[in-house]
Amino acid sequence: MKHVFLALVLFGLAFAGSSDKDLVVTYKMVCPDNSFEVTVHESKDDKLLSNVNIRMVKVSPWEGTVAEGTTEAGVITFDGLTAGGYELYAVKPEYKRQILNIDIEMCEEAPEEENVTEETPPAEEYEEDEVVDAPPKEEEEVTEESDELSAATKAIADADAAITKANAEGEDTTEARAKLQEAQQHLMLGDPVKAKQLADEAKAMVTGAALPVEEEEEIEELPPVEEEEEIEELPPVEEEEEIEELPPVEEEEEMETVEEEEEEMEEAADYSLLAIVVLVVLVVVAYWYYSQEPKKKKKK
Repeated sequence: MKHVFLALVLFGLAFAGSSDKDLVVTYKMVCPDNSFEVTVHESKDDKLLSNVNIRMVKVSPWEGTVAEGTTEAGVITFDGLTAGGYELYAVKPEYKRQILNIDIEMCEEAPEEENVTEETPPAEEYEEDEVVDAPPKEEEEVTEESDELSAATKAIADADAAITKANAEGEDTTEARAKLQEAQQHLMLGDPVKAKQLADEAKAMVTGAALPVEEEEEIEELPPVEEEEEIEELPPVEEEEEIEELPPVEEEEEMETVEEEEEEMEEAADYSLLAIVVLVVLVVVAYWYYSQEPKKKKKK
């Protein structure tokens, strides 16, 4: 009985999962503008669907997500795509997700028409004081972004080749493969700098090579400094009048005076000590003399 109940539950889940509607995705290249047009509608009544998320991921050569947007009245157009292999993702709630592998080719170039040169009126002469502001330069920013994207794409490709080679040689490439997948995710999220760093780390994990050191930006050389104007030489400063030197203090005489005073004090101390000794001797003799007189009187 338990097996029958479990089978019914699984059948119900499978039936509920299949209730999502199907998306029908069609696409075409619009020439000569090289615009890629995507159309989405339901499979049952061919109703055009809005708010369907369309994401274009270039896989050959690998560049990651290159375009993304939502349909309006069932249609969305992407400009600026280049030739190569793509994965087209179509996602909308309550509908089954569709993934298409497609190859995009550019339109053939139309023959160039003869250029008709028209005489242009003479340009107005500007006054000398008038300054014409030049338009801001945006090409440099675009070039830097494309360079970073190209560098990240090349680093991912090199890391993938190194990991494949190491795997063929029997090495454990699990961590390196996980690092490479993280780099691909960062590239799809629009962070080529972080993607390149992770790809280099993944390659270093299987090759044992040191991570590449980013080249320092070239420092623009400053223009040479113009030579300073010659400074007029100031007239020579007159020598200061010689200051009369004071006669040196006679230090030796003072030292001799101090030494004489010390000698006198030492002599006085010696005399005082001698006087004390003589006085003590006299006292001792006197005491002894007077102590002998009673003895003499007794004898008599």
